Amino acid sequence: MHHIPRGDILHISINTYKMLGEYMKYNSFKLNLYRCCNCSIFLVNIAFTLISLGHLEGGRYMKTLEGGTTALHVLLKYLGFLYYKRDIEALYDAYAKFWLCESLNRKLYTKINANHRIARNIQIFIVVATTCIMTVYCLRPILSSKAKFIFEWWIPGGSVVLETLALFSQYYFTMLVVPVVFAYDSIYLSYSMHMISQLKLLNFRLERMAMGVDNLEIYRCIRHHQFLLA
Repeated sequence: MHHIPRGDILHISINTYKMLGEYMKYNSFKLNLYRCCNCSIFLVNIAFTLISLGHLEGGRYMKTLEGGTTALHVLLKYLGFLYYKRDIEALYDAYAKFWLCESLNRKLYTKINANHRIARNIQIFIVVATTCIMTVYCLRPILSSKAKFIFEWWIPGGSVVLETLALFSQYYFTMLVVPVVFAYDSIYLSYSMHMISQLKLLNFRLERMAMGVDNLEIYRCIRHHQFLLA
């Protein structure tokens, strides 16, 4: 009997969301409150960006726009996970059943596992590179005497309170960028890899039809494809 490959990207992404308190079958008032706080931080970043765009120009304008676009991007992926969380649970269960399939012979299992390993390594490389980039952004106020914030923002009246709020929201936001984006993208990459694996398995079973494979087995495989495409 086979098991889900060790270090598979779906496992990694699910565990990454657990770092944010997002266990698959768990929900509570405190978790909802935490979600609202995260969304508020995203919205604060977007709000400061919109305010700043009217007071900056040239290179500073583009840097501000870049920061606001990043905040919107992460917010949409965070909300996307919350909206599709139940569907991701169903995908995870189907994913586990696929790797427990007894008809998945050793040769096919090894080939599919190799493909998943390549996808995992690519994703790990991306997250390492992204983490390095975000680290540089976080050190920007320290490395440059001219940079007061991570992203280029204009603060009304030079208020110390607003500057403190802006700096806090930027640092909090940068800590959420890597786990949210990485986990969300990994789930969809895992979904795509699972679809490829299912096509390989279906092709393998169709080739065995002439050898007396039960048609019910083919029917189950096709139904699983319909589930994934739904």
